[in-house]
Amino acid sequence: MSENKQFLGLVKKGQLQILQPDFEGTSFRLTRMKPQQAQSPESAKIDLTEYEGKIIVVQGLDAGGNWIYSAEIIDQGGPILAAMVQMLFSQRVLFPSFENVQSTLKIRIGTISSVPETM
Repeated sequence: MSENKQFLGLVKKGQLQILQPDFEGTSFRLTRMKPQQAQSPESAKIDLTEYEGKIIVVQGLDAGGNWIYSAEIIDQGGPILAAMVQMLFSQRVLFPSFENVQSTLKIRIGTISSVPETM
């Protein structure tokens, strides 16, 4: 049986584009339907129109395919938070490890601190 877990993602074109965890970049639709029910997941699809462009946290089951089953939206953030989260997650491409982020920040901080004050 699938494990109930939380997914962090951005709603785009009515689907949840996963940012965290393992499915980074994959889009899912949400349904209240339990896995293995005798109905199609569309019959209990969650309409994400009101969340378009927002970051949401969903709790549910990944049972394969492009659906999150037994889905429940447990938190949301507006457009400003969505932009910030996207920016942070895009840094993974530039900084695949924390050590790289840390060393880059030290270089930038060192550069900033060596600039003479203009007062």
